[in-house]
Amino acid sequence: MTRIVIQKGHCYRKTGSTGTGGHRGTEQQFVDQLGDRMWQILHAAGVDVTIVLADEMIPDCDVFVALHQDGSTDATARGASVGYPPTNNAGRELGQLWKALYQQAGWPSGFRPDNYTPALSGYYAYRRVNADAKLLIEHGFATNRYDEDWMWDNLDTIAAVNADTLITFTGHTSHNEDNTEMQIITDPEADRQWAVWTFNGTTIVREYHKPRPGAGDNMPGISYIIDQQIAAGTITEASR
Repeated sequence: MTRIVIQKGHCYRKTGSTGTGGHRGTEQQFVDQLGDRMWQILHAAGVDVTIVLADEMIPDCDVFVALHQDGSTDATARGASVGYPPTNNAGRELGQLWKALYQQAGWPSGFRPDNYTPALSGYYAYRRVNADAKLLIEHGFATNRYDEDWMWDNLDTIAAVNADTLITFTGHTSHNEDNTEMQIITDPEADRQWAVWTFNGTTIVREYHKPRPGAGDNMPGISYIIDQQIAAGTITEASR
């Protein structure tokens, strides 16, 4: 089984590199909540996922992802970005998939170049983990009010995007256990389709639709955890 490790960037340091912050919360608070939400989605989907903090030992894994927010003394600085070791092609591919899904989910501020700072390409944790894919995600600038508001207002959506990126990248779709059921629901008139699987009282919905121009063919949709009833071949609600 594929093993994923998620690092909550800077958590829970009190001194040294403690992270950035904005009007609505610190970077540590944001990634702490984001990591917990991601764990819930991935764990519910049957993924082997582990959470580690900034200074904890990192177990060997297939995919390592560090969660962060960017920061600047320039309050107008905006945009998300990804980082990975320059020779880690798997990390680069994972980063491109994440950017496509993040933009598809409505991220409004665009992206800075990959590895645009030495901290992104030379992140300390890369040297501490044995993983096939290594990725650092800067979800946006906590020091920019527009970026910050979008991130906090869409925390659940970001968790779903991140989890769906990992599920898609690793090829994990669902449990193979007896208590899992999966179905495909299609709405031809709206040109929409959902893959739905349920297990242990949890329903996960992944919506598929035509990609935006330039997003690439067969771009997967976003996953959502919902608790609404699914009946008569329709989904009562699967919105952000």
